[in-house]
Amino acid sequence: GTNNQTVCQNSPITNIQYTAGGDATNVTVTGLPTGLTTSYVSGVFTISGTPTQSGTFTYTVSTVGCPPNLSEQGTIVVNPRVVPVAGFTYPTPVCSNGANITPTTVAGFTTGGTFSSTAGLSINGTTGEINVAGSTPGNYTITYLYPATTCGPVGSSTFDIVITALPVATISYAGSPYCATGLATVTQTGNTGGVYSSTPGLVINAGT
Repeated sequence: GTNNQTVCQNSPITNIQYTAGGDATNVTVTGLPTGLTTSYVSGVFTISGTPTQSGTFTYTVSTVGCPPNLSEQGTIVVNPRVVPVAGFTYPTPVCSNGANITPTTVAGFTTGGTFSSTAGLSINGTTGEINVAGSTPGNYTITYLYPATTCGPVGSSTFDIVITALPVATISYAGSPYCATGLATVTQTGNTGGVYSSTPGLVINAGT
């Protein structure tokens, strides 16, 4: 049979089988990790199940009968189930003229994965660095797809960021140049709520 196996805790093992043959009886096994079971049918002894404890286990299969005194040993190494950690954050919101930003990862971060997002965000897939000035302002979900570990699954983690556009406003005065009489009104587009000002000598309403 296959005497040695390396498996993951809480994962089914591939059947380990021994052929006793003949009229072998009183099959016994010692040293198996908790969660594994044994069966003996038509001369074939099988170890199967799902180990619930981790560690290295040396087990012995013994039979009596005909053929007599079958005794074989094997080893099962059960690696603990590892849950990958992939949490990360970015500063947010971010102004569209800001410097590049990189992710801050949590302790135990699973490396070797890939960062990605939707079109418009300029992101380095390996490091997660975002080129803010090269990205289009908007809301983005960043996904980190992390690799499987020895006893951990492939998975992903996400984080939402906002790149905020800088305020933009334009003003114009249609009658310029003006005669020194009357009022001149402004045409303003873009962001509102600002304050008007000028150099000394011009009388201007700061709000309008």
